[in-house]
Amino acid sequence: MASLAAGYDLVVARQGKQPGAVVRLLDIYGVLTLLPGAGRDYGKQEFTRDLYLLDQDGETTTKRDGRRLRWAASSGTRQAGVLTTVARGGQQQRYWGIAFEEAGGGWQPGGEGFPLGGHGADLRDVSGSTQLSVDGGF
Repeated sequence: MASLAAGYDLVVARQGKQPGAVVRLLDIYGVLTLLPGAGRDYGKQEFTRDLYLLDQDGETTTKRDGRRLRWAASSGTRQAGVLTTVARGGQQQRYWGIAFEEAGGGWQPGGEGFPLGGHGADLRDVSGSTQLSVDGGF
């Protein structure tokens, strides 16, 4: 969770977004694998597996500052950039973006994406398209 939050903070700063904005998970993966060879040692499938495991664990709060993780999807889940995995039940699990919100923060109508709740069930693509998986690396 701490690595994911740090990567999120770097992407938010680099893109000039406000804290709490939704950012693409592929952008976070990019900053987490900046060092030479890091992408080879920690591939997108491993990253996706880690996201899935984090999602299934239900952990949503950072220990350092108490911010809350919010999974988000939008029309982006119909485009390139969606991370996909197969969940334990055999269905595909998709991940596109996240936000970290201050404690007590919440999704506002008209904001980016839509709230998906704390677990992957909200992220499932019922149309059967691709999804992402996560390993326990956060």
